[in-house]
Amino acid sequence: MRPSAQDIRRLIEGKHDDSALDLAQVTKVDAMRVALGHTLAEYRAAHGGLTLALALAIAQAGETGEARARQAEKGVKAGEQYTYVRDLIYSALLVHAPEARPSAEELGRRRKLFDQLLSNNGSDLSRQSPKARVVILQTVLDALTAGPLRTTLGNAQSEQLRARLSTATEELATANADVEREVREDAVHFEALAQARTTFDHRQRVHLRQLETTLDEGNRLDEVGNYFLARDAAYRARRQAGAPIKAEPGVTDAATAVGATPDIIEEGPES
Repeated sequence: MRPSAQDIRRLIEGKHDDSALDLAQVTKVDAMRVALGHTLAEYRAAHGGLTLALALAIAQAGETGEARARQAEKGVKAGEQYTYVRDLIYSALLVHAPEARPSAEELGRRRKLFDQLLSNNGSDLSRQSPKARVVILQTVLDALTAGPLRTTLGNAQSEQLRARLSTATEELATANADVEREVREDAVHFEALAQARTTFDHRQRVHLRQLETTLDEGNRLDEVGNYFLARDAAYRARRQAGAPIKAEPGVTDAATAVGATPDIIEEGPES
């Protein structure tokens, strides 16, 4: 997961607004100072919550990516083993020396058996979903454990082929389960991130209103940009000019705080 420009902008603004505000300089009125201190504390807490939620979501997405890579690797290995086993079964059932050729009826039975169990070739298998591949592989394993295929191949060869295919199947099934677990955890972290964004935006708005009220009481409303980055004239000019977030002062600190780097920030439309 790449952090969005909008999330990084939230972190930059929140950190600036926290560090820029000196309550004693903004107002001498005790009641207003207390009120502003309260909204600042809530804003600061929301900033910390967003930082943590974004860092966890990014880390979780990385774990999911790693799990998917392992799944793909195990899928390839399982496909290779399946193709090898399938070819051996084909040879054992249907390829014979002229003097040892079974009857036409027996060949027909063997062909039907092969087509029922192993109609998918390696390419067919690779086009299936990871879960569907396990189902196909398990069907072959079951046939090698008991039934007509095992009877025809014999116990010794069936066990050899089963041992070869079993490990690959188990590893792919485990990799599939890992991905499913990571995806479920993704949903939890992304929901927490969405809530953290909502909380941050709300606390930012509330703090701005209190800041404006406090400054207006002292007839200093024109100073709001000194304490609230989103109202700073130079900052707003950079945004209107379409300056990339990666060029914004403080971007490295914001990205580092969530376990990222500026170069991976996902630029895009910002509200």
